[in-house]
Amino acid sequence: MTADMSGCELRIIAELARATSWIKAFALGQDVHSVSTEILEPIKWKEGVEPGCAYYELGTDGNPRKQKCECKEHKKLRKHTKAINFLLAYGGGPNALADELGISVDTAKELMRQHEKAFPEVWDYLRESGERAQRMNEARDLYGRRRLLPAPTWESSREYFKDEHADTLELEEEVCEQNIFNFKAAYMRDPNEEETRKLTHREPTEGEIRSAMRGLWGSIGRRGKNHCIQGSNASIIKRAMSCGFDKDNRPYLWHILPQYKAKLLSMVHDELIIQCPRRYGEKVAEEVVSAFRRAAAEVMSQVEMTAEYCISDRWQK
Repeated sequence: MTADMSGCELRIIAELARATSWIKAFALGQDVHSVSTEILEPIKWKEGVEPGCAYYELGTDGNPRKQKCECKEHKKLRKHTKAINFLLAYGGGPNALADELGISVDTAKELMRQHEKAFPEVWDYLRESGERAQRMNEARDLYGRRRLLPAPTWESSREYFKDEHADTLELEEEVCEQNIFNFKAAYMRDPNEEETRKLTHREPTEGEIRSAMRGLWGSIGRRGKNHCIQGSNASIIKRAMSCGFDKDNRPYLWHILPQYKAKLLSMVHDELIIQCPRRYGEKVAEEVVSAFRRAAAEVMSQVEMTAEYCISDRWQK
């Protein structure tokens, strides 16, 4: 039995940012990427409707169900929005988006500007969490679990530049050979690895070190944003697996799985892989989904965590 949390990163972002449109979409069981795309591109979205569109199919309440559809134009537009939504969770920028979608960096920048205008709560939260990480040199997830993010120093910035840009610091071949020859003549031995590096590479300039330091400060901001989201995701699934109890004193999976002769084989990001007798498959799946939901509810009040599962004789989605 495999079970993974559905859209966990976006649910956590919606919770942290108090993103009204996303919270509403999750509460109604709608496809958040499609809903976001309609908000971003209302005219193109309406023009792209094809017969049998699942997005506009009416539910029992008489309103559109707003599910993922197979309309050609909708799929294209949704792909762009989905890429931006997940890019936010991983701290990516326009260059990463351009590579992901095969578009120009300028086009990627424009897409991200449109997204920021449409979802200011999300962007404001991410900006604030990045700045907080740079100010405090740490980031915390929803449970309070901390990741330390030490401020870069002049020395650490220099070493970072030397590691990342070794090719640009390499001296000309003739100079390297002469330096090594002079070393051997002076010390009557071959230089070791560290000595060879010093003989064949120049030291970074002050400007290069300052550039590296700016890059490291930016990295702290990106990692700070990422930890709040990915760290919360990891904490939720670890809590669900644990030997603890929820706020209603109901046990988590460590206590429950043995009752069904079930064994946790592996955790893969936001997915659990569990082995159990086939006759208990559905019951184990229900317990896992419940554990995910209850663990998240300890720290999430606006958005409920849901999960999807698959029962098979091998690991599959």
